[in-house]
Amino acid sequence: MVDSWFWGSFAVVISVVAVIAVGTWAIARDMRRSGGGGGVHANPLGAMDEVFHPAAHRAKEELRHVDEMTEVVPAPTGDDPSGSAMQLSRGPDGSIRTARITRRR
Repeated sequence: MVDSWFWGSFAVVISVVAVIAVGTWAIARDMRRSGGGGGVHANPLGAMDEVFHPAAHRAKEELRHVDEMTEVVPAPTGDDPSGSAMQLSRGPDGSIRTARITRRR
C-alpha cells in the first residue's frame, strides 16, 4: 500500500519538475531568438527594480533609448565626394517648395 502511494507521489513530482523545466527552456529560447528583448518575459520585476534601484533603472532606460536612436545623415552638398548637389527653391514665406538632388557624372 505504501509502495503505490510513494510511486504515485514520485510520478507527480517528476511531472511537475518536467513541466517547469520545459517552460523555463521555452521562455529562454524565446528570449534568445528575439534578440534579448523577450517581450512579455523580459523583466517581470521591472517595477521593483525602479523602486529599489532607481539609478540602475535610469541607466537601463538610457541604454534602451540610445539603442533606438537613428544616425544623423548629412545632407548632400556640392562638396560631397559622390558629386551630388542639392538645390532648394523656397516660397515667399521661406518654406521649401521643391528640392532637387542632382548627381554629376
